Amino acid sequence: MSPLHALSRRVAASPAGAALLSRVLHRLDRVVIGMTGGRRSFAGLLAGVEVVLVTTTGARSGRPRTVPLLTVAEGDALVVVGSNWGRPAPPAWLANLRRTPAATVERGGVSGSFTAREADAAERALLWPRLDAVYPGYREYRRRAGREIALVVLEPAGADA
Repeated sequence: MSPLHALSRRVAASPAGAALLSRVLHRLDRVVIGMTGGRRSFAGLLAGVEVVLVTTTGARSGRPRTVPLLTVAEGDALVVVGSNWGRPAPPAWLANLRRTPAATVERGGVSGSFTAREADAAERALLWPRLDAVYPGYREYRRRAGREIALVVLEPAGADA
């Protein structure tokens, strides 16, 4: 990890950094993702993490909602974290996936259909160390949030469960 990546990750994990980045990072990610045809994101360039675009169906509106999310690959599946920057309330995209688990994921400029499910306790025990290694800020988010942060496994649609 480069010194810039390490510094970026420390800033993002801090309360002030999370407050700022939660307001602007998704906008910057979308710009860079658009400019690079989905091959790069602002967070990826700045912090060395992988970001995908996840499109869900709004739980109340029924409309498509797209959000950039940090991800970790787990075989053919992708894992995303409902940390909401360590806030007490979970992110809206989590409610969307709980209501309608079908999602579209754009990764590296390629889109595919996925089905979301929340990781069970055994999976969580295996996944948290991997996720913390990719982004140590998750430890701080878990401390700050005061809730169990959901881990969502996105499996390619049609994959055997």
